Amino acid sequence: MTLGNLILIAVLAGSPDVEALRRELDGVAERIEQLKARAQAGEQVEGELEPLLVRSQELAEQLEQALPQSPTPPPAQESADAARERADELRGEAAALRGQVQQAKAALSAVEARIAEALRAATSRQEPAIAPAGFAHSSGARSTPRTSEPAPGAAAALGPLVEERARLEARIEALGAEAARLMAEANALDGE
Repeated sequence: MTLGNLILIAVLAGSPDVEALRRELDGVAERIEQLKARAQAGEQVEGELEPLLVRSQELAEQLEQALPQSPTPPPAQESADAARERADELRGEAAALRGQVQQAKAALSAVEARIAEALRAATSRQEPAIAPAGFAHSSGARSTPRTSEPAPGAAAALGPLVEERARLEARIEALGAEAARLMAEANALDGE
């Protein structure tokens, strides 16, 4: 038998310390199972069970430390071609997001136009009880021009449009941020 074979057998068999830990852990586990069975039968075994659970945890930790650790492989390094390819994919995703931003901005412009139209319609429906400024009514009171505030019902009609505008603004912000993040990641992959 060669020295290499002897070393391999010793490593595979584990150190005597490891084998002793395994035997003790097996015995503790067997005793825990017995106590659990007694507990299910209605006996009070918490006083015995608790120290055994603690000991099994200690043994498991000691066993883990005693076993030889396999070397962890170094993290895989992407090749330059793979990094460039990934950067191109990210740039494509960013471009698609920028296209979505443009679509959302167009939808936002349409919503803002609808809001403006609704405001115009609401202010034009108000009672035209406005006398020219400076002219007196028959009661002798002077008339003051009304401001162009929407009628009370117009606020309710504008609510959904204002909510849609806020939703579109938030979407534009989120899409822009994601596009910027993707571009930054692509630039990092390219080393820029």
